[in-house]
Amino acid sequence: MGKKKESLEEMKGEALRRQDNLAADIDELLDRINPVNAIQRWKNEATDSAKSFFVADSGAVKPAPVAGLIGGALGLLAITAGAIVLVTRTPKDGDYYDRDYRQK
Repeated sequence: MGKKKESLEEMKGEALRRQDNLAADIDELLDRINPVNAIQRWKNEATDSAKSFFVADSGAVKPAPVAGLIGGALGLLAITAGAIVLVTRTPKDGDYYDRDYRQK
């Protein structure tokens, strides 16, 4: 009529399995909240995310993101160089420069 009664050995085995599962869950929880492990996990996730942006699953480099990154770096370099030229060629403190940038 219903469930079969378990033997004492079966109940003891079940209790030990549950105890092991609980211990494993506690160990995993402690591992997750440990700051050193959390930092390492975040570092690995960031690295994997960056790799997946630039590298395909086959291991080949994706050309579009790499070209965009190089183009952005070159654009930043051009803007910086232009700003430097503007700042160094602009008259300062009321000085007047002729067209050849010689001081009069």
